[in-house]
Amino acid sequence: MFHRIVVPLDGSPLAEAILPEVQRLAANTPLEVVLLAVGPMPHTVEERDGQTAYLDDLLAEQEQDLREYLRVPAHWLNGYRIPVETRVRFGEPAAEIVRCAEEEEADAIAMCTHGRTGIDRMIQGSIAGTVLRSTRLPIVLLRPTDAAFAGQRASEAKHLTLV
Repeated sequence: MFHRIVVPLDGSPLAEAILPEVQRLAANTPLEVVLLAVGPMPHTVEERDGQTAYLDDLLAEQEQDLREYLRVPAHWLNGYRIPVETRVRFGEPAAEIVRCAEEEEADAIAMCTHGRTGIDRMIQGSIAGTVLRSTRLPIVLLRPTDAAFAGQRASEAKHLTLV
């Protein structure tokens, strides 16, 4: 049985499609969920009064936006009496997902995969695949339904209505 699970979300309906599975997994258990959002680390910074101050401001704005985004799925899971914490990190997504799971002493990671194959996978890579190869933790991987690929947000889906 899992006690703590990290669930990375990137703001897309595809990533959010894992939430109903996490809700089912956590139902009537003491499972704690850590929702994680990983923002990109800026590669270049516009020159202003102080480069460091500008970078700090940019990261603070991104962090606030990501925390606000995570508030909705956290609220949805809390509606099912599932304990939820949120984390925001910056950097390369797969590395930060694995690092967060280690630091949080998680028992597993739950996430969606695009299910790309062939040339698409070679060109675009796979965060889920990189996470899978980078950790010894169990990973709950879900290839979402067509509704998620069509852009329906999990928080807007009928099956995710708050109770």
